[in-house]
Amino acid sequence: MTMSLWQVNRKRTDTWLVSSSGGPGERELAGLYKLAKDHPQAAWVFVGQNDKASLAIQNKVLPAIQEGNPSARIKIRRPEDERHNDFNDVLQNKTQSAEKVAEFKAALKDLKESG
Repeated sequence: MTMSLWQVNRKRTDTWLVSSSGGPGERELAGLYKLAKDHPQAAWVFVGQNDKASLAIQNKVLPAIQEGNPSARIKIRRPEDERHNDFNDVLQNKTQSAEKVAEFKAALKDLKESG
C-alpha cells in the first residue's frame, strides 16, 4: 500500500518507507519511537486504508511517533474516495461495497468523537 501511494504521487527520493502487514507489535512501535526521536525534523505520513483495522493501527502508530517526538508533524493519507479501500484500489480502480464504506465512516466518526 505504501508503495502504491508512492507510485500514485511519483515523487520523493528523500523518503523512508516503513510498512507493516497487520498491526504493529511492541518491537515495531519501539522502532517508530526511535526513528521519531532520532529524526525530529522528519515529516511523517501515515498511509491508511478506509477500514476499521487501519484506524486501530493508526491509534497505535501515531502515539508511538508522538512519544518519540511530541512536536512531530504527521499527515494522514487515505484514498479520498472512500469507495477505494486503499491506494492499490485507486491504481486498479476497484471499489469496495457500500456496507464496508458505511462501516468505515462509522468507525471514523467514533474515532473523531473519542479523540
